[in-house]
Amino acid sequence: MEFAIAPEAETALLPTFLLQPLVENAVLHGIGGRIGAGLLRIEAKRQGGELVITVEDDGAGFPEGWTVEHSTGVGLRNVRSRLQLLYAAAGRLEFFARAGGGTAARITIPFQYAGLLRSSDSPSPDALRQRRRQAKGWQPETAAV
Repeated sequence: MEFAIAPEAETALLPTFLLQPLVENAVLHGIGGRIGAGLLRIEAKRQGGELVITVEDDGAGFPEGWTVEHSTGVGLRNVRSRLQLLYAAAGRLEFFARAGGGTAARITIPFQYAGLLRSSDSPSPDALRQRRRQAKGWQPETAAV
C-alpha cells in the first residue's frame, strides 16, 4: 500500500467514509483475486480550488462494458449520492483504466480546510498544524531566560 499525500492536502476537509468504498473495491475487485502482491495507492493533492483524491490498483481492470452509472454496488452509489448532495456539480467521481492494467478512481471536491466553512477564510496549513498541537497540549520548547 502506498500513500502520496501532498502537505497542503493533509489539512483538507474530507467527508467521512467517502474513500472506504473505493479502497474496498480496489481490494475486492482489483487486487483481491491475485496471487502475490498487488499495488493499492492513495494520492491526495490540491489543484487550485479543488481537492483531488485518487485510489488506484494494478488489478484486473474494468469488466467489459462496465460504467459507474450502471454499477449495482451500494458503495459506489452511496459515494455518488453523497458527492451530489454535498457538492452538486462541483463533486465528481471518475474512473480510469490505468496504463499497464488496473483501475484508478478519482474524487474531486472543492478544497476546504478542516473545521472551516470557506477556504478563502482558511489559515495556512502550518497555522492549522500549530493549532492542533496546542489543542493536544503540545507546547513549543522555549529557552529559559
